[in-house]
Amino acid sequence: MTSGINKVQDVLENYKTAVYEKDVDKTIKEFTDGNIKRFNLDGVEDFWGQVVANKEGKINTWAIFWYVTIFKKNGLCLNPTQTFVENIGHDGSGIHCGHHVFWSSHGSGIDHQRGIQKHGRTK
Repeated sequence: MTSGINKVQDVLENYKTAVYEKDVDKTIKEFTDGNIKRFNLDGVEDFWGQVVANKEGKINTWAIFWYVTIFKKNGLCLNPTQTFVENIGHDGSGIHCGHHVFWSSHGSGIDHQRGIQKHGRTK
């Protein structure tokens, strides 16, 4: 069985053509106080602070605007509790970070080559 998305590159291409929009001013203008409260999970998180920090030039991220897109469309997004991704972007060459090993997913119990838990249960 084959699916329409089977490689990381396919996912990235689909992401580029999705309805994602990174327009800080438009986002700030469109959100009401009630929207902001819901966006922040009724005050449990401060996701809106990331939107504002993008506006102020303190950070430059795409992920918060992906959440904005999902939120504005009343959508849902599944986030796994364990990653199947090996983040190799922390070697000091990246924009937002230096050389760190604490982001490594090694030791998570995941066999990244096969995508299964090493404890015998298939994910």
